[in-house]
Amino acid sequence: MNKVEKILYTVLLLMVVGCWPAFAADTAGEVLPSYKQVDISTSDGTIYTVRFDDEGGLNSLHLTTIPEEPYGQVTTTNRQTGTIYVSYTGGRGFNDRIILMIAVNGSISDDFALHLISSGYQWSPTPILNIGPAYDDLTYAEQAAVTTLTAEYFTYASQTWKPAGIENYPIYFGQNTSDASNGFSILFFDTKAGNLGVNSGLTGLRDQGAVKIEYAFENLSGSAVFNAYAWCNQSNEGEGISWTNRVVDDGKGGSSGYTVLGSGLSPDSGEFITTVSSEEYSPTEETENQQDTPKNPIGLCGIGAGICGAAVIFRKNGNR
Repeated sequence: MNKVEKILYTVLLLMVVGCWPAFAADTAGEVLPSYKQVDISTSDGTIYTVRFDDEGGLNSLHLTTIPEEPYGQVTTTNRQTGTIYVSYTGGRGFNDRIILMIAVNGSISDDFALHLISSGYQWSPTPILNIGPAYDDLTYAEQAAVTTLTAEYFTYASQTWKPAGIENYPIYFGQNTSDASNGFSILFFDTKAGNLGVNSGLTGLRDQGAVKIEYAFENLSGSAVFNAYAWCNQSNEGEGISWTNRVVDDGKGGSSGYTVLGSGLSPDSGEFITTVSSEEYSPTEETENQQDTPKNPIGLCGIGAGICGAAVIFRKNGNR
C-alpha cells in the first residue's frame, strides 16, 4: 500500500467509525472573555449582562418540543425546519426576556442562513423584587422577532463552552469541552418575549407560557445547537441573565437541549429525531440557583466529532 493509498484508507476508516474531526468555523470574532461575568451582544445589537454570581442558575430554564412537557428533553434531529419552546419551572414564575444562543461548528458557508421567528408574551418589567406581570399586563406577540441570520452574525467564535456559573460548561449534552478541535461559532438572538411558568399563578396561557421559536436552516453542514438564557429585571440575583438550560447529566435530572445536524453529519438519508426526556422536579426560587457540579457527560452522538453508534441511538420517523 503506497502513501496515497494509506491516507485514503485512513480517511475512509475515520468516516466509517464516526470519528471524523470537526473544523473550526471560518468566521471572524473572538471567544467570550468570561464564562459568568460578561456583557453579550445580540444579533440586533442589544447588550445584556450575564451575571451567574454562583454555580447555580441551571434548574429552572428548559428547551422543550412540547409545551405541556415544561421540563424539556435533549433532542437531536436532522430536520432543517422545526419548532422549539423555552419553558420555565422556577419558583419566581417568570422571566422578563428570553435570549437564544445558537452555536454552529464546522465551516459556515457564505450561503448559510438561519431563519428565526419568536412568539410569546410581552410586558413591562415590574420594579418590585420577584413580582411578575398580571393578566392585564400581558400582550401575546405573534412574530415578536423575525430575522434571517447569516455567517457574519456569528460574532463569537471558536470556543467549546457556553456562559454559565461553572467554568467550561458544555454547549450540548455529551460534549467533551477539552476537545479544542470541536469549536463553535456563537451568536445570541433576542426573542423580544418573556416566559411564564406554573408558579406565575397564571393559567390558560398560550403554549403554557413558553416562548415559541420557529427555525429554518439553509445550507447547514455542521451541527447547530440551541441554548436558552433568561433575563430578569428584578430577582434575587439582581438585574441580568442568571439562568440557562442544564445540559450536563449529573443525575439531578432536568437536562434539556436541541441540536440540528446538517448535511455533513446526518448518519443516513432518512429523517430522524432522538429525544431523551428530562426527569421532573420542582425547584423553588431559593433552590433554582443551587450549586451544580458537573460529572463526566454521557455522549449521545459525538456532535461535531462524528456520529458514533448512530444505529443504536437514533430512532426513525420521529418516534420518541
